[in-house]
Order: sequence, then C-alpha cells, then structure tokens
Amino acid sequence: MALARAVIEALRCGTPSPAAIDALGCRQTEVERQFQRLLDKDERQPIGLLIKGGFGAGKSHTLGYLEKQALDRGFLCSRATVNKETPLFDPRKLFRSLATNSTKPGVCGIGLREAARGMRLRSEPYKELRHWADSNGQRVDFRFGAALTLLANSGLPGEDRETMLQFCLGEPAGIAYVKSALKSIHSLVQGPCYTAKARVLSLQQFQFASRLVKAAGLPGWVLFVDELELMGCYTRLQRAKSYMEVARLLGRDASFSCPGLKCVFAITDDFEAAVIDGKGDKVEVPRLLEQRSAYVSETISLDLAVKGMRCIADEGIALQTVQHAELQDLYARVKALHAAAYQWDPPDVRWPEILHSTRMRQFVKSWITEWDMKRLYPFEDIELEQLEVTTNYNENGDEEPESGADDNDVIDEILAQVLPDLK
Repeated sequence: MALARAVIEALRCGTPSPAAIDALGCRQTEVERQFQRLLDKDERQPIGLLIKGGFGAGKSHTLGYLEKQALDRGFLCSRATVNKETPLFDPRKLFRSLATNSTKPGVCGIGLREAARGMRLRSEPYKELRHWADSNGQRVDFRFGAALTLLANSGLPGEDRETMLQFCLGEPAGIAYVKSALKSIHSLVQGPCYTAKARVLSLQQFQFASRLVKAAGLPGWVLFVDELELMGCYTRLQRAKSYMEVARLLGRDASFSCPGLKCVFAITDDFEAAVIDGKGDKVEVPRLLEQRSAYVSETISLDLAVKGMRCIADEGIALQTVQHAELQDLYARVKALHAAAYQWDPPDVRWPEILHSTRMRQFVKSWITEWDMKRLYPFEDIELEQLEVTTNYNENGDEEPESGADDNDVIDEILAQVLPDLK
C-alpha cells in the first residue's frame, strides 16, 4: 500500500521516481536499443545521444529508466538537471553537480567519491590514470597527480584525505595546501607545478574523473542531463558556451579525452525552431564569437559552438508515440496502483482524446485526477479541463557569470551586454 501510494504521488506530481519507473517500465524501444549500443562501446572520446520530446512526453521517465539499465550493467551514473544552480555554460558547476549526484552500483554514498576510495592501484586503468595525471608537459594541473599520491598513502591524515576526496568531486584545493600535504608524507612534486585556470581545470576534472572510474574497476561513467532546453533562457553568449559543452560531451572535441564517458541529454522537440532558428543563434552565435576572437579564452571555440547546434538540430532521437495497445496496458497498471494505494475499486474513467500530439503525462494525470475526485467526491459530476503547457524561452539577463571564471571571461560577459555590436 505504501509503495503504491508513493508511486501514485510521484505520477501525480509528474516526477519519475525509481518506484514509478519500475512499476510502469519504458516503451521507447529505439532509444533503449541505441542506449544499449552506447554502453557496449568503449571509446577514448566521450560518446552519447540526445532524446527529444514535447513537454510531458516522458523524457525524464526515459532517462530514469536508462539510468537503471546502466547501473544494472555496473556503470557509475550521474544525474543533473539544467537550472540556475547548474548552468550548462559553466563546466565547473556542471561537473560538481554531476559528481555529487553520482551513484555507484550496490554502494551507498556519493558514487564518484566511493570510486576514488576504491581505486585498484595495481590495475592497468590506474597506471593510465597515473600517467595522464603526471603529464605536466601536456598542461595537466599538478594537483591531479598530487591527489593520487596522497590518496594512495595509507598514512595520510584523515583531514587531508577528505580534502583530496572533495577535490575529486570538484571542490577547490589550494596549491599551498596540496604542497604542504605532499611534504607531510615526504613526497616532492616532480617536474613543473603547472596550475590550470578555472575553466580549463573544470574540463580536466571530467578527464580525470572518467579515468578514475575505470581505475575503480567500473566499465565507465554515464551522465544524464535533463531539461537541456532551459539554456534557451540564457543570454546569447551563455548559449554559445552551452552549445560548446554539448558538443564536448558528445565527443566533438578531439582534445577532450574521457575514456568510458557517455552522456545522454534530454531536450524539447521545439528547441531548434524556437531558439536555434527562432532567436537567430545559427547566424548570430558565429558572428558573436568571431567578434570576440581577439580576446577569447583558450576554451572558447566557434567550431565547437556550431557543432553543438548541429548536434541538437540533426542528431536527436524523437520519443515514440505510444500505441493504443500500450496505452491500454499502462491504464491497467495505473488503475491497479491507485486501487492498491487507497484500498478501493476505482471505476473506469474517460481518456483524453488520443491524438499524435497527446502527451503521456496528459493520459496519466487525467486518469489519476479523475480517480482522486471520484474517490473523494463520489456523487459529483467531474469535468476535467486540460491546458497546453509550452516552454518559456524568454532570456534571463540576471543569470550569474561562471563561478571561478577567468577575469577575461567575466569581462567578456559584460562587454557582450553593453556593446551593441556584441549583442
């Protein structure tokens, strides 16, 4: 009874809980097929897919189902939703959100942290991780190699170990502090102590973490990023940076090496028409970045921004419309759950009109709402009214600049807002 009620509450609110996903399953066979092929691959570059659907079509539910499949196959999984706290244009915040919302199969706690605690120090993946982290000549921040040295030392004080574990999750670790910790275990930094700028460091954290996951004996790391369409509310400069991160996480940046990293994005099916075409990004984003070419940072790329827009426009998998027989099965399952949740015999209720545009959420919420009303007010004549919900792509000019961003990035944000030719 309690489990059934929790499932009904989740469906009523439109939030796909693990219990609701288990109870209802997933009917997106093409997405599932391509996702399984994705898990079978073991590439050096990130690989991924992008699913598209209207509001209430079941994108979040599908992501939850795919996450369960990945966990069953032993992958570390992370979930993030694009919002004000997790802006897509800021890789530092994005990494921190994905790292702290990670799950390791069969283990409680933060998955990436547990992977860092369980690295297999004699394995080949660990040797590769060590080799990458010590590649100061390739401009890798020395703190990654220091973190591995410190975590591998059994005599490291608990406070220092905790700081290094937090560094693996994207938290800051001061250069002087790291050097002092190394000195305390009688270890000296070999070679140059290269330290990366904030944005470069955040991108290296993805590369470090993907190798760390393999060193912990896991097949890879799968990222699930929901509500990608909310980047349509960013300023054009922020959208340009967001397109770059989409391209990077889908493997379009040859310099961004992340073995075993896979990413699944979910976005509304009208984003291309409303934002890429509707707001003129296809033309204005390249123009904006070309005008900034004299003073952009090393992580800003016109080519990547264009590739990100193309990925969204051309490579998305549209969620399939559920067939009538599948709707009948879904109706029977939800009806049985409602009966178990409230210990009653729910009558048959009316359905929304079955059209190609009718979303899955409309069916489920309509059924549950009418059963709720009939249970509470059995003698009332119930008439439900449904309103079409559309995504609001109005720009939010108050969006904060990147946390820990380089000074040039912050200046660029200001210039892009105050100079007419950069808007």
